[in-house]
Formats: sequence, C-alpha cells, structure tokens
Amino acid sequence: MRNKRDLAKQRHQRNPYKLEIKSWKNQLYITLGTLCVLTMTGMGLYHPFFHVSDITVSGTERLNATEVANMVDGIIDYKTLFVFPKKSYFLVNVDEIKDILLERLAIDGIRVEKEFPDTIHVEVTEKLSTVIYDDGHQYGYLDVSGYLVEVVRTVGDDEWDIKKEIVTSTIMTEDGEEKEVEEERIIEKKHIIKTQAIVAEMGDYPIIYDTRNEEHKEHTEILQTEIVFGAITWFTQIKERTDIPFRYIEIDGEIGEGRIYTREGWHIDIYLTKDITRQFDTLQYLLEEKIDRSSVGYIDLRFGDRVYWK
Repeated sequence: MRNKRDLAKQRHQRNPYKLEIKSWKNQLYITLGTLCVLTMTGMGLYHPFFHVSDITVSGTERLNATEVANMVDGIIDYKTLFVFPKKSYFLVNVDEIKDILLERLAIDGIRVEKEFPDTIHVEVTEKLSTVIYDDGHQYGYLDVSGYLVEVVRTVGDDEWDIKKEIVTSTIMTEDGEEKEVEEERIIEKKHIIKTQAIVAEMGDYPIIYDTRNEEHKEHTEILQTEIVFGAITWFTQIKERTDIPFRYIEIDGEIGEGRIYTREGWHIDIYLTKDITRQFDTLQYLLEEKIDRSSVGYIDLRFGDRVYWK
C-alpha cells in the first residue's frame, strides 16, 4: 500500500498535458497579438486614410501659398528605406519640413504642425527682399542689391501738388514796340505719395522716394545695397514691433540718411546704413517714456546720444 507521503506527493505533481496546453495557448496569444500590432501598424503606414492629403499655408503675402503647399507635398512624397511611405501621418517629420523650407524660401520663420489624421499646417513669416522705388518719374521694384528689376508705371499728374504764379514780362514786338505778356511759372512742386494706393497695387513693400528725381532704366543699379537693406530693416522693425503707421522713406542721394514719414503726420530722421538697432531702441524708449505721438512733429535720431524732437 502507498503511504500517506506518496499519496500527497502524487496530488501535488503537475500534469504534463496541462503544461503543454498552457504553453500552446501562450504562443497563440503572442502570435495573435503580434499579428494585431503588425496589422494596425500596416494600416497606419499604408492606408490612404492616414496619408497627408491636406496642406494649409498661412502668413504668405508675397510668396504663393499654393507653391509652398506643393513644395511641402514634394518633401514628404517618398519612401524611407524604400518601403515606408513618408506621407503617412505617423512618419511625417515636421523638423525636416521646417529645415528644407527655411533653406529654400525667403522667410524669417516657420511653424509646422500635424493634425490627425491627414493634415499639415504651415505658417510662415516672410523675409523682405524687395522695395518700391519712386524716382519722381516712375514706380518700380528694386531688389536687395539695389537694381531696378522692373518699372511698373509712371507717376501720374495727380501725384504732384504744383503751385504756380503769374509772371508779367515785357517783350519787343516785330514793330519795335514793347508789349507786356503774362505766363505761368511753377514756384513749388511737391510729390504726393499715395501710400495705400501704391501698396494695394504693388504689394506691401517699403517705399523709397528719391528726391533727386532722376529717371532710371530697368536692370540698372540705382542704390547701394546698404541703403536698400536699411530701408527694409526699418520697415520691418516698425511694422512688427510698433503700431506706427508707416508711409514711406525719403532719401536725397546715397549719403546714408533718410526720413521716415508716418501716416500720423510726423517724421523720423534716421541713418539707413549704421546703428539701426540703437536708433530703433532709442525710438521705442522715447515713445514709451518721453513723447506723446499725438503732438510730436519730428524725432531726429542721427546724432547718437543727442536726440532731438519737437
């Protein structure tokens, strides 16, 4: 007869058949789980529902939003490792898009975001590389190098404020007699720059009015690069960091000085070719701490620490 110890031992001994069944079930669960993960991954990567099909672009004024969207689509339209589609929402690399667009486009900044399941949002901050040049005869575009890229139109007669006077003079007739004649003579001629109309027609660029009033031909160098760059910098700083309504910049030759006219009726005398950051910081301080814009006539920033205003 078996003793009690043998019977107890037999009761606690594992059934080998149960172990085999449990092991088989575990393998089945692992296999099924792996298949589910692979299926879901495959759907996420390859199913058109998760492929980027909508690209929105905002912040463009001079750039073509459609062209930027097409550029983004081209950036993601390939397969990584020859297998995985980069157009999948899960594989789109927003940093890669940012880097490529910053390299290819004239922009200062960019923000790229994904929106589940198939959308990319692109917001750009454009970099200016063009100014509107007014020589008193015509309006055209200058590039950042100072070249007249294109003449858009002539300055109209209604864009001049002309004051005349009647002058009486004496002339001799053929009969040898003296005769008084009257004629009109221009005593003052002032250019009227209709900023809002020009911007609506030619784009939101800084306007430079050159008081030398010399007519120029296309594809010729008009201004020094430093002057154009300075005008762009002042325009950008005032537009982005203040609420001053910018009109245009007036220059008289290429000595580097300029006068910024505002739509509030006052102006700022500045240097275009040096110390722009210092001048702008001084301007901001004066407007915040010292000067009431509603009563100011001008601010002169050209003399370093000596600032004049009225």
